Amino acid sequence: MIYFLEVLFYVILGVIEFFTINQLSSISFIILFYVLPILCTLVVSSVKSGKLLTKNLLSSILALVEYLVMGNLFNNLGLWSKFVARNSMKINNGEIQISNNMLSPLQIVFVIVLYFGVGYLIYYFAKKMKNRG
Repeated sequence: MIYFLEVLFYVILGVIEFFTINQLSSISFIILFYVLPILCTLVVSSVKSGKLLTKNLLSSILALVEYLVMGNLFNNLGLWSKFVARNSMKINNGEIQISNNMLSPLQIVFVIVLYFGVGYLIYYFAKKMKNRG
């Protein structure tokens, strides 16, 4: 049941992302694409049924698939380039620049490390806590 709810969460999140990409700020993007999937992994890992490692791996895979699907959709529809144009800025001598491709190899590596790294850290600390108690 928890896996169905998690898939439903990512479908709803994807719909929200799709319909709000034209209004998103950089911070909103970070929350929708990076913070909420991590919170979802935390919630799923807190459910008592099932193996923790399996739940965290599945949660990370679902988050990655949702990111890849939305990235492909945004790139193909030209929504990503509009987002980049709206949210890139110059401040004094510095510049905040967003990758022109949501699915660039560096972005994919970052997302994989983020989602799976957090999933592993949750698993690691839960095992430590279990061994102590």
